[in-house]
Amino acid sequence: MSALDYDLKPRSPLAGHVAPGRYGNPAVETPGVRLGELGPREIARVCPLHGKKQDTNAAVRKVCELTLPAIGKSVEKDGVVVAWAALDAWIVTAPAPGRGALYQTLDEQCSGLAAVTDQSHGLTGFVISGPKCRDVLAKGCAVDLDPVQFPVAACAATQMEHIPVHLRYADDDTFELLVPTSYALSFWEFLAEMALEFGYEVPGAD
Repeated sequence: MSALDYDLKPRSPLAGHVAPGRYGNPAVETPGVRLGELGPREIARVCPLHGKKQDTNAAVRKVCELTLPAIGKSVEKDGVVVAWAALDAWIVTAPAPGRGALYQTLDEQCSGLAAVTDQSHGLTGFVISGPKCRDVLAKGCAVDLDPVQFPVAACAATQMEHIPVHLRYADDDTFELLVPTSYALSFWEFLAEMALEFGYEVPGAD
């Protein structure tokens, strides 16, 4: 059997394990949480070389029309997000019409300026929203998610259930989370269990 005989279309790590529907506490009339995948995204990590942050910033701006944000912040334009990820490291995500295009473009523009790695397959994105989303996250997250302390566009590198998580407050009552793909199913099960008391909904495909 040749490689052409295989279906190489990207496949969700949750495929066959998660179905759309209403779950959790039946006494709750309206689910307090919505859980879902972030959807197909291209993800690249950008780490400027010593003394090259300013030049890297210019290169990223050329590609994304966005600059590298400060510690704990993110910026977004036309679906592209640049978010602080760690000391001298940022994550760039974008819709994925063609896998690898974001990485290739950034790698070319940042040649000699920064280390760029493609993490599109290595990370899986989740979105949790609704009036009880903070209550769910607070069960396993040490970050203070009060909107005064953690406003829209804030982000953090943290751990939940011993799993490394990149957490971003995307919009009112909406958080986006990136986790290693190898832990994706375990992390989903953790979120779902924490959401049971509030009732949660898994939306269908658009």
